[in-house]
Amino acid sequence: METKLCSKCGKVKPLTEFYLHKSGKKKGKLRSECSYCDRMQRLEYRKSHREEENRKDREREYSRGASPARENKACPKYLGIIIAETVLSHFFDHLEHMPENTQGYDFICGKGFKIDAKSSALHHPKNHNEQWLFSIKRNQIADYFLFLAFSDRETLEPVHVWLIPASQVNTKSCIGIYNTPKSLLKWQPYEKPLDRVIHCCNRLRDTEETIYF
Repeated sequence: METKLCSKCGKVKPLTEFYLHKSGKKKGKLRSECSYCDRMQRLEYRKSHREEENRKDREREYSRGASPARENKACPKYLGIIIAETVLSHFFDHLEHMPENTQGYDFICGKGFKIDAKSSALHHPKNHNEQWLFSIKRNQIADYFLFLAFSDRETLEPVHVWLIPASQVNTKSCIGIYNTPKSLLKWQPYEKPLDRVIHCCNRLRDTEETIYF
């Protein structure tokens, strides 16, 4: 079996444990570090450059243009992004819906506040409490986050809506809200009435066309 010395850990390993260069003058040749050291180096870089990597992730997500919410009506985000405008209109004046590739926020109000709408169906992880997961990616652009929580992906019944100042959540990559009394009590100060959300969802289900409120 052919082997190679890893320049990083100093261990002799089979050639199968070395990646190939994908570009440049060394394209097609084996890298000097083994695949394990390469992965560890990438992880370490991501940890030390977390803000930059999260920003790149957001840019890649928004650069795709059309949102999956517009293409997949079975996705909770489809309901979430459409009903968000109606929900927010009760708390902000002159709400403007931004183009889908706008980075960092979905709406802007008359006072200039940027609002990012997030939706999630209830997750049922093994050996853990049920929870809703909202991806934040340390978004420092939005001023408020609207969290829309649905019962499941099948019925998509809205069960909670939270309007949260960005300062409370924008240092996190992801926010998990457990479906437990203790967790719900923690987020209760930001919870908003659910009746308008339910009304919007019912109207969406009663028509095959997309409704913009």
